[in-house]
Amino acid sequence: MSLQRTPKALLELAPGQRHLSLRERSLLLLAEGTPLAQLQAMYHGQGAALVQRLLQDGYLQQPSAAGTTPASESLSTTAPTSLAGVRMHLFDLCERMFANRLHDTAHHLRQMLREARDVDSMLHARDHLLRAVHLHAGAERAEALRQQLADMLPERSLDTPS
Repeated sequence: MSLQRTPKALLELAPGQRHLSLRERSLLLLAEGTPLAQLQAMYHGQGAALVQRLLQDGYLQQPSAAGTTPASESLSTTAPTSLAGVRMHLFDLCERMFANRLHDTAHHLRQMLREARDVDSMLHARDHLLRAVHLHAGAERAEALRQQLADMLPERSLDTPS
């Protein structure tokens, strides 16, 4: 099952509106089309509390029972995540992993993500982020992130670049 954004969430995601944290905003961007279990597992298990808070505050809602059929639910869970959602998620990863200790790496990755306007440039930025994670946090962490990103961009190959 996936959640739906409310009009309040759409206002929050509009340019110039910043009432939520970066993690909450990235969850809002990913909410539609991402299974609830995957959202709850994000951010090292903190996703469940964030999802609950967004539900309570009226940013997310359960899909209406009348409009949800098994066929429509399966379509929504396989829908690709938006480029903006992927960018927000990659920005969040960059901040959490590099901003405090590796300032130059974080700056370079943020710049690449800001300039990524299409799928190919976003994939290029993602590859650089994964290489930096591999270098500084290890192969296991990089592979876990690669798997997570594969769920976000299922229509594209996420194999390790040579």
